[in-house]
Amino acid sequence: MPKKNRDKIDVFVMDVVTGGGGSDTTSLGPIIPTGERWRITKLGCGDVANGDGVAAVLELQVRRGSPTPTFQPVQAIAVVGNTVEIRDVIEVKGDGTRRLRLVRTNHSAAAKQIIAWCEGYKVPAT
Repeated sequence: MPKKNRDKIDVFVMDVVTGGGGSDTTSLGPIIPTGERWRITKLGCGDVANGDGVAAVLELQVRRGSPTPTFQPVQAIAVVGNTVEIRDVIEVKGDGTRRLRLVRTNHSAAAKQIIAWCEGYKVPAT
């Protein structure tokens, strides 16, 4: 059986996010065309503990809504000095306005490293 060429999402970010509710946003690609489907298969987050016991949060967000699309969380992970990965996260069907992004938020007072990753692919048309 021939192998199908799939468009993929393979994002890994590992840097410092400012404290006091600071956040960092990473786009997972362009607007999803109408009818196209994307499946997120892995979503993970790691928090490098700074000893204050305050969680870092990773949100997977989808832009949707009409007439003015806004980003809405569809999955979230909160971690305190540990690492969490979830699988078979979500499938999103494009409508010409939808797009995906990751938002890492640091609720600690001090800056800290928040690691995040996301994998997925465009579902082949059948």
